[in-house]
Formats: sequence, structure tokens, C-alpha cells
Amino acid sequence: MPHGTDVPPPHHTSDEALPLQLSGVSYTVAGRLLLDEVDLSARRGTSTVVTGPSGSGKSTLLACVMGLSAPTSGSVRVAGREITRMRRGELAAVRSRDIGMVFQGGELLPELTPVDNVALAGLLAGLGAQEAAERARALLAELDVTTAAETTGELSGGEHQRTAVARALITDPSLLLADEPTGALDPDNRDKVADLLFDLPARRGCALVVVTHDRDLSERSDHVFHLREGRLSEVGR
Repeated sequence: MPHGTDVPPPHHTSDEALPLQLSGVSYTVAGRLLLDEVDLSARRGTSTVVTGPSGSGKSTLLACVMGLSAPTSGSVRVAGREITRMRRGELAAVRSRDIGMVFQGGELLPELTPVDNVALAGLLAGLGAQEAAERARALLAELDVTTAAETTGELSGGEHQRTAVARALITDPSLLLADEPTGALDPDNRDKVADLLFDLPARRGCALVVVTHDRDLSERSDHVFHLREGRLSEVGR
């Protein structure tokens, strides 16, 4: 089962302690330089927020981290493994096992139950049906989401996004990514989901990386970076 303690696992190798490391990552498309020798590391137990205007390359940065886009140059290491030269099957395994992803709209299947939505991610990662269902129920209970709903479409906005967080956590990933995770929520649910997300690095020993326009999220984070004209720079909170 995924651990739910308040203290990160006590012993990690250097690779395990650093789930994400980007070195000199550049990305060019149609002659436009979206990422310009970007360096970024994320350590277990910490949170990182990346801000920047629309079109600055934040989504491209996440795509490179997930192996969905190959950088023009540079190195991307996830859980200690260089992913830029991996084959498609290897990349899929890394994404399903080592990376959890929370999208702005949740990206859940509305016709499935919350349990089935979360368990599906476990099944795709290679878990058995019983283990996936047990993990899903435990995570939903931990995140205060009802398991009685017949479809995910019945959930409130906050429960919907917490279900998306549960889905991202089902394989107990070392790296948790979030793309505008509070952008579609009302102020009350935005605060609740933000509280949940930024509590996860300490509770689960993962590294959290969030890209967002929401300045309030920056104030919750251990590290804040700004992406502009392809250059990533750390800023004060």
C-alpha cells in the first residue's frame, strides 16, 4: 500500500532523493526557442512552483519531464534515469510508475465511479485488480472523497479534483506534477485542494512540481521559479 505517514522514508540513495533533475534543457519548435538551457531539480519532501505568462513554455516544460516531448538538447532525469533516449515502452513505464500527474480539469472519466477512475491508473501501471481497488478506496478515504457515488460526474468540484490527486498517487510516485491544479475551482475548494497538494511532500515523501498562474500557490511552496522567454530563474516568495 502507498505509505501515508507524516515523515518521508528515512533512507534514499542520491537518485531516489532527487526524483527530477533537468540540466541544460532547450526546446525549439518552428524556429522558436521555448526553453533555453533550463536547469531544475526537485528533491523528495519539497515543493516547487513554476510561474510564467501564457505561452512562456510551462506546459512544454512538463511535457519534457513526462517524456511526451523530446528536448532539442540537454538532460532529463526522472527517478535517477535519463529519459531523453528511452524507447516508448520504457517511457510509458516511467510515467505510470514514477510520475503522478494532476491536470487542471482532473481528466477523469465521468461515467466511471471514483474508485474505478483511481484504480484504472493502477491497472495501467501493472497492479492486480484487487490491489488497485484496495489502494483506490484507501486513497479516496484518506483524501475525504465519497466512494458511494455511482459516477464521478456526481462529485463536487473539490471532490473531483481530490479524486484526480488520488489517481496520481496510486503508484506512490516519487514525482508528483500538477498543471494549474486549482484553476477550475471556486475559492473555497481552491484552498482545500492547495492545502492537500502542498501537504503531500511531507506526508508521502514525494517531490511536488506545480506550474500555475496562481500567485497564492507560490506562497505555499519551498521553491519558486519564473519562466520567461525560455529562461528559468528562481525568485523569492
